[in-house]
Amino acid sequence: MLISAYRSLMRSSLRTLFTLLTIAVGTASLYCMSAMTQLVPESVNQSSRQALGADLSVQAYLEPTTMKEIRDIIPETERRAVTGAWVSLSAIRSNQKTSNIILKGVDPDAYPYYGRERFPDIRSLQPDEILLSRQAAERLQIEAGDSVSLINQQDGTLNEFRVKGLIDGVQESYTDSSFWGTAYMSYSRSIELTRVPPGTVNEVYIQLNNPAESAAIKDNIRKQIAGSKVADLEDKKAEMLEGTKGTMLVMQLFSLLAVAIAAVTIFNTMTINMAGRLKDVAIMKSVGMQRSIISRYFLFEAGLLGFIGTITGIVIGSIIGYGMSAYMSRMLLLPMEWKLYLPSVLFSFVVGITVALISSWSPVYSAIQVSPLELLRNSGLVHKQRRLPWRTSVKLFLVICAEMGFYLHETLLASNQDGIVFKWIASFVLSMLILIVLFVIMKLFVFGYGLVYRLLGKLKTVMPVRWFLLFHNLGSDYKRNALLTITLSVGVLLVVASQLFTDNLVRAVQSQMEKQINGNVIISASVMEEQEMNRVLESTPGVEHYARGYELKGSFVRINGEDAAERFVKATAERKISYLSTTGVTIQGVNPTASARSYTVKEGRGLSSEDNGRLSAILREDYGRDLNLKLGDRIAVRINEETVPLEIVGFYESGVVKSEGIRVTEDTLAAYGSPTRLNYYVEISSREFQEHMSALNRSLPASAVAYSLNSSIIDSLQKTLRTQSTFFSAMALFAFVTAILMIGNQVVLSLVQKNRDVAIMKTIGLSTRRLLRSILSENLVLATLSGIIGSFAGLVFALLALSLFVKGNVDLNLTWCIIGILLSMLTTATVTLIASLQSLGAKPLNMLRGS
Repeated sequence: MLISAYRSLMRSSLRTLFTLLTIAVGTASLYCMSAMTQLVPESVNQSSRQALGADLSVQAYLEPTTMKEIRDIIPETERRAVTGAWVSLSAIRSNQKTSNIILKGVDPDAYPYYGRERFPDIRSLQPDEILLSRQAAERLQIEAGDSVSLINQQDGTLNEFRVKGLIDGVQESYTDSSFWGTAYMSYSRSIELTRVPPGTVNEVYIQLNNPAESAAIKDNIRKQIAGSKVADLEDKKAEMLEGTKGTMLVMQLFSLLAVAIAAVTIFNTMTINMAGRLKDVAIMKSVGMQRSIISRYFLFEAGLLGFIGTITGIVIGSIIGYGMSAYMSRMLLLPMEWKLYLPSVLFSFVVGITVALISSWSPVYSAIQVSPLELLRNSGLVHKQRRLPWRTSVKLFLVICAEMGFYLHETLLASNQDGIVFKWIASFVLSMLILIVLFVIMKLFVFGYGLVYRLLGKLKTVMPVRWFLLFHNLGSDYKRNALLTITLSVGVLLVVASQLFTDNLVRAVQSQMEKQINGNVIISASVMEEQEMNRVLESTPGVEHYARGYELKGSFVRINGEDAAERFVKATAERKISYLSTTGVTIQGVNPTASARSYTVKEGRGLSSEDNGRLSAILREDYGRDLNLKLGDRIAVRINEETVPLEIVGFYESGVVKSEGIRVTEDTLAAYGSPTRLNYYVEISSREFQEHMSALNRSLPASAVAYSLNSSIIDSLQKTLRTQSTFFSAMALFAFVTAILMIGNQVVLSLVQKNRDVAIMKTIGLSTRRLLRSILSENLVLATLSGIIGSFAGLVFALLALSLFVKGNVDLNLTWCIIGILLSMLTTATVTLIASLQSLGAKPLNMLRGS
């Protein structure tokens, strides 16, 4: 049986090769993802204590606390040690660039209690030194040993610090820390820089005498500190796993797509294979062999195909896994080392064999149901296909759902705390619903595309004779062509959508921010050097206009009479909104009579001269949307030690990167505080921008830091997107390659099916070149249609994704739409040539004998 199955597969080695490659790709992806679902939780369990840094961590961003209050809440008998940190947002300048940074002031002698190896030499950190995250260092173009400058909010000057070392793989939770990066310094210096009363902290790390009894302490802290988030080791594990859920689920769905394409490929391969073995089936039935024995004979052949493809896929997946684990480790900030997981090997093996058998069941069943006489009369395909009994179909469907549910249950229900059995059952039910919906959608698309190809087939009667064969084949194989079009369209869609989104997001955000602040350069300087700054801006060539605003750090106290912290907690109860993790807000005082504004009004009105002496304010539109604020509402903010009541008269536009939260008049800000810094929003001519920027930097006073949106905020966005875009581009390319392999397989199968027709056309004098041209034309029509549909769908998806980040019209660069169409055509033409040459090169007599 084994030798017979091997000989059958080798009758068309190219067909078998394409089928095996498709199975191998699907199994490799399945094995990698199955292993990753075990590797990620294992890495989380091993690194969660180091990531937490203590037995308990407290985040009091909404209402900062003090170390005295923390010590009063937690008795000495329950804690072994406690330390605090102050975390805030600031600007940082190197010799090359200026950007924002998250400052974290810690006690170097105590922080962290666990995971100190991730912070090189932190125990010897001096007051004039910082540890800097590598992403921030790369953005600032500096290395360990270089110097940077940070703003001192006390007097508005710049203080210089030496970068003692760089930190990898540490993710902070304060607002946009993943975007800007973090600088670690001594607690005393951070308090000095940010004008915060000594002893104030918004992060606390606690070592407990008995970590197992943390639940009661957590509840007590939450009651005593409003809006605080308290986490122990189990909470940290759940948070880290939740952070990986989306990425892992996307990767698993891509692997299932590859397995589905492999299943379709096996089905088509076995359909054509059975068509060529009908005489063998008739002879077997004539000599009295039972249907079950004949079925097992041919299913063994499919199982052998699945076995070889699965083994190959597992080997390929093991090789790819080493690189993937290193990449995912950087992406998810988890220490991961690839290893062989026996359960993943067994699961992939079972799925590979099962998919091969289930995909082959229908064509084998269809062939053995026909009578020997009919089979012997028919040397081609069995025209009347027999469907599987509905009971058998349901059983096979349930097997597929069971395997899919088992595969997805850890990521699909990652946040669910129920037992493993409940997760598996729920995932099984969800898998059934997903497959049913996908089946209905697929049927609709196949019907729609099939209708298009049937209409194209009708054109054969009105088109020139040389196009007759092309349109005839498009119409006669409309179901196959429809399925191929869907598969290839999905591949093109993913490639185009991922590239369009990445390429256009940065450009759209930059354009939006320049519009919002009415400029392309931001300068921060000490108030003491205001006159010098005005002189520099007036005399620097290329400066078209600028607006000015004084700044102070404040915080929300009350919103329409309600405690602000409680309002923030309610707003973030259902979804995470990073900027609402703290009640802190930057308050800017602007000149209401200035002709140039540093903001664009979205709703209501801007500040005017009538607001001088009044307690009027305009807020960033995000606060209005997320806190349900309206025009006329009243808020109370704390400026220095005073609580200031303000009336909302308008909202101004905001983008991906959040800017100042509240704007009031200069008189109002001066009446309640003493600003030490002011911002200038400058529009520099785009012509010779770098030369004008260099001239401006040479003329700035010592306390000033200037950065263009393109070289700081946009550069940060690009670096953040690079890792994500690489991941999605790889997934998209993977799906596209899988689709191309399926097309190659289909070309080979089509030629096998039309073997007699091709032989007859060659016998009557039709050249191999003309036959090849006909086959190429047929598949290029399919590829062009797929490319157009996939590119258009990718454009729609990219626009929908961009609309989540960018407001207003988006000026898209459509280059990737054209590339998607050309890529579809080029790859299809290449694989068609490879798949066709062997069959078309055979002599007619040999082809007729083989049929």
